[in-house]
Amino acid sequence: MHGKIGEIAAQAYLERCGYRIADANVRFGRTGELDIVAWTGKRFALSK
Repeated sequence: MHGKIGEIAAQAYLERCGYRIADANVRFGRTGELDIVAWTGKRFALSK
């Protein structure tokens, strides 16, 4: 999957696995971006 459809599928998967989505499409400066930031009680998941 690509683009927005892939991001939506990845978010849904993480939520089914017990993660909470903290943010999406987080930009760092002009070139950096994280597509998904998620967490459980003890773990963070970062997706590009």
